[in-house]
Amino acid sequence: MNNDIIDTTTTKTSKRSVSSATARAATVGMAGLLLLGGAALGAPAMAAGNAPTGDASAAVAGSQQGKRQVTLKAPSSATTGTKVKLQGKVKKNRHHKTRVVIQEKHGKKWQKLDSTKTNKKGKFKTSDVLKGQQKVTLRAKAKGHGTSATKTVKLTKATDGNNTPATPATPAQPPAPQPPVVVKQNQSITWGSELDGEVAQGQPVALDATASSGLPVTYTVNAPSKIEGGKVTFNEDGQVTVTAYQGGNDSWNAAPNSTKRVKVIKFAGDDAECLVTNGGQVVYKGDIQGNPMGGSSNRSLQEAVNNANPGDTLTLEGTCSGNPDATGGSANSG
Repeated sequence: MNNDIIDTTTTKTSKRSVSSATARAATVGMAGLLLLGGAALGAPAMAAGNAPTGDASAAVAGSQQGKRQVTLKAPSSATTGTKVKLQGKVKKNRHHKTRVVIQEKHGKKWQKLDSTKTNKKGKFKTSDVLKGQQKVTLRAKAKGHGTSATKTVKLTKATDGNNTPATPATPAQPPAPQPPVVVKQNQSITWGSELDGEVAQGQPVALDATASSGLPVTYTVNAPSKIEGGKVTFNEDGQVTVTAYQGGNDSWNAAPNSTKRVKVIKFAGDDAECLVTNGGQVVYKGDIQGNPMGGSSNRSLQEAVNNANPGDTLTLEGTCSGNPDATGGSANSG
């Protein structure tokens, strides 16, 4: 039983010894690692500190830190007057919506052509018509950060397929001025009284239709006749139609045609012994004693004469007596 106790004590003592040894080994290991680590980390610092003052590569690397590096892509050649696709990228962690200005070089000066912004990946793209003649140098610049990229594009003129410059399109001519629109007025024709009642065959009678526009009126007759000097002479007796026309002009519409029905009579002894006309219009038809025998006048010979106006000429056909006083116009015996 005592041996068991001795063995147990020995076992515990061995375990404590092992634990102490492990702890010491760990302490020594960490101390060694710290020493080694200090030497390793200190080496580059010492190397950098010992670098020559004029080392260009070290200076350039330092100047690039924190700046936006810009790339620009464009076709090497393009046609004059056509849009050129431009694209590129701004390289930096925080490059979302970085403003990029596209410039063209004219002589020694840079002129703004366009501006755009980068997307979430730092990329940008746009398209523009280049303003140069033969060769254009472009620059993409991340605004406010001093970095840029350039690209040269060669410009060529458009050709017609035979390698000859295409003829420029003729500019559209402005439309010719149009005359003002005129609203035409309507007009009508009115007849006078010259063709009322009966008219004598073979004697000229006045055509007295007028247009409300004041424009001249023309006539046609549906029977043998002669129109001259504003008068018509009917060559046959019977019912005749005279039509008046007015065709209008730039201000007036054509008037509706207007017709006049006329009774043309031919004097014969068996119809009447006396026929009196005034300007071709029958004013008396009756017997030798001056008594009317019907017709459009239906008046005595004396009344026909008295109703004549100064300057009228009365024409008498047949045998007329009754000794009328020519108080108006003059009387001619036919």
